Amino acid sequence: MLSCTVPPYTQYNTLNAYLPRYEDDLPKKLLRSAFIGFCSSFVSDCCSNSIRVIKTTKQTATVPITYTEVVKVRRHAITEY
Repeated sequence: MLSCTVPPYTQYNTLNAYLPRYEDDLPKKLLRSAFIGFCSSFVSDCCSNSIRVIKTTKQTATVPITYTEVVKVRRHAITEY
């Protein structure tokens, strides 16, 4: 899925470019890498989970439903919550 791979790489590259580098201090270097990885993973989960919810809702619907209808139903459920 292209939509799930592009945002994490973009997030990783952006944070990697803007956060200070610690080449001589190993704990800071590892913490920086862990933070960038965590943020990239979070972005990936947010992107892919919404797509998975739509796909699963369509697959488990008791009547045939289009992806557009699934999005409308999910959006309506979110606004009522």
